[in-house]
Amino acid sequence: MLYANFDAGQIWPGVQYIKTGNFHELQNVITDKVIVEAHSIDEMEEFKKYISGDFYLQLSGNQIAMIMNKQATKTNGIRLLAEQYEISLEQIIAFGDDYNDIDMLQSCGKGIAVSNALVEVKNIADEICNSNDQDGVAKWLDENILRKYNNI
Repeated sequence: MLYANFDAGQIWPGVQYIKTGNFHELQNVITDKVIVEAHSIDEMEEFKKYISGDFYLQLSGNQIAMIMNKQATKTNGIRLLAEQYEISLEQIIAFGDDYNDIDMLQSCGKGIAVSNALVEVKNIADEICNSNDQDGVAKWLDENILRKYNNI
């Protein structure tokens, strides 16, 4: 279940969540995700004093801060899949647009930001493709993988 200290339906219409003003009530509850309203990294930093060392905060879209287990990262997910399929991170291409994608883009062999990504994400990316509204990821894959290796 998703827990938030604000109206999460404003960001994700139709999503089911429980609004709470007191996160202490979650102390013995298993949660999928906890989000708090934060519009900047500085604002997000204020919440750090309330979470234990097992968790981290990640700003998303300059609207929310997600509180997550330190092991729950995109990079760790990719690392687990890479090990399972016996491929190196150097062989992986990652696409991203937000703060929570930066580590993943830096850890994989090629990190590509969509053109509507945050400036910080574009600054660390190896390449920039069209925006997600312009099917940037699909077009990049078509032009750089499918056509190149299938002689299309």
